[in-house]
Amino acid sequence: MPSTKASKESATTKSSPCVLKPSTGGDPALSTRGSSTPGPVPDVGFLLSLRLALTTALDAELPPDLAVPDTPQAVGRVVRRVAAALRRAPAGAAIWDVLRAVPDLRALDLTDTEDTARLIEPFLARAAPGLPSEHLPDFALVFLEAVQGNLLVMARAVPERQDTLTQAVVRLAVAVLTGLPRR
Repeated sequence: MPSTKASKESATTKSSPCVLKPSTGGDPALSTRGSSTPGPVPDVGFLLSLRLALTTALDAELPPDLAVPDTPQAVGRVVRRVAAALRRAPAGAAIWDVLRAVPDLRALDLTDTEDTARLIEPFLARAAPGLPSEHLPDFALVFLEAVQGNLLVMARAVPERQDTLTQAVVRLAVAVLTGLPRR
């Protein structure tokens, strides 16, 4: 993984449709409301590293020419890669718990979650082209919350259970996407 903010930016902005934009100050909650593009990641290194893992996985596993029937399995691979990144951050679940427990940090976490949901919308739209576009923002947010909440269950588990729990989250994501309207 890149070691500086500048190299993290260049890792995703040069050829990737997923743009990583670290916060440059100000109120991130105000920077993206009503925007259709992901906003800055709150200046919390953990969220930044997870966003980088997600954008890297999305770009690697979901190329634009991927066939619709192959998309759910590709999303499963994205989930597996994000789970691996979360496992590499042993304090990740505790950091996430603090982000959600402290009111000021919760606002940053909610903004990051909304931005991440907007980031995955186009990928989910490709997985379910029959899903009405007006339903997509809410579906992306609910799908993201379900996956990340279950990844936190995995991260809090003893290491011996983490592989089976990761597989369960992958199966959940694949099953949900497989059941969505294709046309």
